[in-house]
Amino acid sequence: MTIWTWILATLGHSIGWGIRGNFGHETGAMLAGVLGTLGAVLLTDRPAWHRRAAVFAVLGAIGWSFGGSISYMQVVAYTHSGHWPSQLYGFAALFVIGFCWGAPGGTGVGIAASWPAARIADLLKLITVVFAAWFVQGWVILPRLAGSVSRERYRELTYWYDTDWIAAAVALAVLVVWSIPKSHRNAATRLGWAMTLGWWAGFLILVNVLGMRMTPPRGDNWAGCVGMIAGIFVWAARENETLPKLTTFACGLVGGLSFSAAPMIKLSLAVATGRDTNWHSVMEQLTGLMNGIGVAWALAIAYRSFEAKRPEAREPIAPFWQGWCVVFVWILVTFLNLWKNAEEWTKQGAMAERLYGIRVLDWLYVAYAGLAIVLVVALVRNARKPLALVPASSTGKGQWIYLIFLWWIVIGNFDRAQVKFHEQRLITEGVIFLNALVCTTILLLAEPKRLVAIESSEEDNTGPDDRWRRLVQFSVAATLVGIVLNFCVIRGIFGDEFAGHASLHIRFGPRSTVETGPK
Repeated sequence: MTIWTWILATLGHSIGWGIRGNFGHETGAMLAGVLGTLGAVLLTDRPAWHRRAAVFAVLGAIGWSFGGSISYMQVVAYTHSGHWPSQLYGFAALFVIGFCWGAPGGTGVGIAASWPAARIADLLKLITVVFAAWFVQGWVILPRLAGSVSRERYRELTYWYDTDWIAAAVALAVLVVWSIPKSHRNAATRLGWAMTLGWWAGFLILVNVLGMRMTPPRGDNWAGCVGMIAGIFVWAARENETLPKLTTFACGLVGGLSFSAAPMIKLSLAVATGRDTNWHSVMEQLTGLMNGIGVAWALAIAYRSFEAKRPEAREPIAPFWQGWCVVFVWILVTFLNLWKNAEEWTKQGAMAERLYGIRVLDWLYVAYAGLAIVLVVALVRNARKPLALVPASSTGKGQWIYLIFLWWIVIGNFDRAQVKFHEQRLITEGVIFLNALVCTTILLLAEPKRLVAIESSEEDNTGPDDRWRRLVQFSVAATLVGIVLNFCVIRGIFGDEFAGHASLHIRFGPRSTVETGPK
């Protein structure tokens, strides 16, 4: 791995995170997961990883998506409040949230780098079934269930501490049915069980039993995610999955540090420059930039691990699943975000709500259906007889996947923003465009040569237990130092003064702004 691997991971993740701010939630977080993971993989000198580039992209997208369910802006506001207990609490809570964002993405890196092709196929089958069930939930069940009760969000039948408990219940139901055939009782299914049961345990114990609400009245998906990550670690220990355990922890650590540090850096820059700009976007892109370091670090751990060097870890993925992964990245991930453009166009009056009596959103559905059909036909044709357009090398194919996805979402994001574009948008769309140019240049021109200088002479003599112990020790120290440092910097600059650049939220004391809200 070279320095270009780290740069492409950080810039790509920053682009995805900056765009995620415009689209939000789990689907927006997928963008960063694809770009950060896929770009870094393509600049390693591992041909086996290049053959699995699309798999890395899919697992990166799904891994990073879970954190998108967690509310964090009110926690950021605590760090701005000028009330020192709330500030210290805010930085600590942001670390927890950031760890929950990054850790599952690290799990995806470890699995893609070390699992045999057959086990990855098992995982992709389970993902297909669960996602299909979630589509039915989101597009058919939830709208009817919510609409039948009330238009007031807090009175909805689906509201339970504003969490994704229905999605977790759907996943649980799918796993029950999926596990009936013995052939489905494999490592992938056990991972699904660990994550789902962990989510429920975290949510029920932390919130419903212990009454721990991080940011009331906002949602408490953080608790479910904490339990889910605990489930991943339990699964990794039981299955002896050393590499996924290490990469999960590494990405989680950097995620926690980045979430905690970004508000401090944002406020420091705002004071140092004295400029009035879109500092929220600056914070988001900085968060993505630092989280990209976690992705690159996870890959560096995998690069040096014996688990990723085993023959079964170098097996090529079946053509069907390769094509499945391309469709997932190009069609599903982009669609789940860009369909929101139609709402923005009509909301801003840039387009009529109906064209020839048909909603703009429905026109977009038809367009994406056409794209999906053409792509599937092309993939089937290429599997039978290679298309001249498709490179023969795995590296070239991976570069096409990356570049098309990169510019697809960069242009799609600009299409959303241009209907209300003003000069402050340059700090978002302008920086994203510039970073995309840099990423394109690095991907095409940098050579994925091994940099011997960063390789440790101890790598062959370090056992998995030693690696795990050292990582945990370093993480505890880094966490404490990071939280205290961020707190001290903000206190040093602002003291008891409200820093601005956010709404005033105070977590504790007589001036507390906390509202418990309904359950």
